[in-house]
Order: sequence, then C-alpha cells, then structure tokens
Amino acid sequence: MAATSKAELAAQAGRLRKSLGRAKAKHTALTKSLAEALERQAATAEILKVISGSPADVQPVFEAIARNALTLCGSSFANVFRYDGELMHYAASHQVAPEQVELVKRGFPAPPDKGRVAGRAILSKSVVCIEDALADPDYDRPVAVGAGWRRMFAAPMLREGEPLGAIAVGWTEPGPVSEVQQQLLKTFADQAVIAIENVRLFNETKEALERQTATGEILSSISGSITDTKPVFDAIVRNLLRLFGTRFAAVGLLRDGQLEVAGIEGEHGYEKLAERFPVPLDERTIVGRVALAGRVMQFSPLVGNPAVPPASEQFAREFRFNSQIAAPMIREGKTIGVIATAHRDAVPFNDKQVALIKAFADQAVIAIENVRLFNET
Repeated sequence: MAATSKAELAAQAGRLRKSLGRAKAKHTALTKSLAEALERQAATAEILKVISGSPADVQPVFEAIARNALTLCGSSFANVFRYDGELMHYAASHQVAPEQVELVKRGFPAPPDKGRVAGRAILSKSVVCIEDALADPDYDRPVAVGAGWRRMFAAPMLREGEPLGAIAVGWTEPGPVSEVQQQLLKTFADQAVIAIENVRLFNETKEALERQTATGEILSSISGSITDTKPVFDAIVRNLLRLFGTRFAAVGLLRDGQLEVAGIEGEHGYEKLAERFPVPLDERTIVGRVALAGRVMQFSPLVGNPAVPPASEQFAREFRFNSQIAAPMIREGKTIGVIATAHRDAVPFNDKQVALIKAFADQAVIAIENVRLFNET
C-alpha cells in the first residue's frame, strides 16, 4: 500500500509538474502576446500623435511608420512609397545599412511593376506576400541578391479603393508572414492614408484662405486706387509670386500695337527683363500669342519645345525659367493686356492656378475701367 501510495504520489506530482509547466508556458505566451499588443498599441499611438502634430507635412508620419514597422515586424527593412497615379516615389526607409537605402532609392520615381513587392501591392490594390524573392521569377533578382532579402510583404495605401502608395517590409530568411504582422502593416497603411488626407485637406484649406486673402488685397487696392492702376498691378504680381512660387510675374498693357510692362516683380535680375519691352503684338512671344488668341496659355517646358515661340524660348534660356503661363485681360471682347508668370523648372500649372490667374486678369480689367471712368468723369 505504501509503495502504491508513493507511486500514486509520484504520478500526481508528475501530473502537477506538467500542469504547472503548461500553465507557465501559457503564462509566458500570454505575457509575450500582451507585451506585443502593448508595443503595437504604443506604435499606433505614436503614429497618430505624429499625424496630429504634422497637419501640413506627411513626411514625419512616413518616417514613424517605417521605423515602427521594422521594429515590430523584426524585419531587415521597411520602406514607404508614394504613388501619384503614374509613378512610384520613394518616401521613407528604416534599414540597417545606408547602402541598402541607396539600393532602394535607385530607379525611383518609376511606374509600379511586378519586380518590387510594393509595386505589386499598388498594381493589385491588395496585400502581397513573397515567401522567397529568389524563387520568384518576376521579382527584381539583382535587388534581392544585392540586399540579401528573401521574405517580403507589402500593404497598399488605399483611398476609396485607389492606391496612394504602399508600405513594404522584408526579411533575410524565406518563409510565410504571420497574420499579426499582416494586420499590423494594414493598420499602418490605413494610418498613412489618414495622414495624406489630413495634409491634403489642410493644404486645400490653406490655399483657399491664401487665395481669398490675395483677392481681398487686390480688391482693396482697387477701391483705394481709383486714380492709379499701379498699386493694383503691384498687388497682382506680388500675390502671383507668393501663391505660385514662381520666379517672376508681370502685367503688360497693349498700347499702339505693342505690349508694355506695367508691373513686374521677381527674383534678382528680373528688372532686366522689363528692359526688353515693349514687344510687338505678334506670334513671336507667348504673351503676344495670348493677347491675339484671347485665352490662357501655358507651356512646359519652354527650352527645346518646338511649340514655344522663338523669342520666348530665348527669354527662358537667358533668364533661366522653363515653364510659363499667361492670361489675357479682356474688356468688351478685346484684349487690353496680359498677365504672366514663370517657374524655374518645367512644372505645369494646375487647374486652380489657371482659374486664379484668370481671376487676377479680371480684377486688373476692373481696376483699369475704374481709373478710366474716374478720369473721364
């Protein structure tokens, strides 16, 4: 009996040890799971804090996402890309070696393709997992070999179903990507979309306020200068420079078949541009074409563009600008002047800027009419 009792006690002790072992393992797993959940929560909170603190700049958010993605996924790299509808743009990285960053940045901007995991996510508008890049026939093998990456995962940033970019992570060993890591990257992608939208809305509101302020300033100049148009023209060119970020802005008036400068402002050296005026009202300049056609025109680039009038291309080369827009000032169906501004680089002017320069041209006509009526009276 005693021996049996001891055997039973030993068996019970063994079962107890196993139970304690399982409980300890479960406790360890729960503790690890809780710690990971807290890390994810802390990362999410950090990114949201960066979003709230950067209403006008999405770059700090991308950098925080890349840093947290690498840390929480234990990956070898984390990259963030923007997508403009045609090209992917490198946005941020968090990697161990600087040469890897250069390897990633090389070749961007570029259209998305199947050679990169982020490109696949953008094209498919869905998450993409590559268990072994070296065994994938479509992946950019030189990049994978050069960086030593095998397992990869990418989550697209989607707004109303359309991609705005992608977040990509990778590891040096092949294998599957855990569900937890996939969900984490999806969350980061959603936060990136929130940041992009916040910045877009902030900038749209800021631009609207700036346009409203500019319009108010010009209208104030009109009401306060009933005998002189110069303060109005000065306000127009000043606001064009501020809102468009251009190199110069000018107002020209038509007199006796020629276009004369009535107001000009810009970077140092542009006062010499005024010395080239008046110019004949003909097709040899952009402003001449705009005056004759009676509509807004823009050219980008100017240098080497066969559609650009020769005299305007010569101005562009000499004064180092490569994109120009001009709007006619029209009174009773006849052009009485032109407003123009130009960028240093070949940057096209967007629809809002086209509408704004048209509004400024209309305001210039109002100022001219006010002065004319006052003088006639």
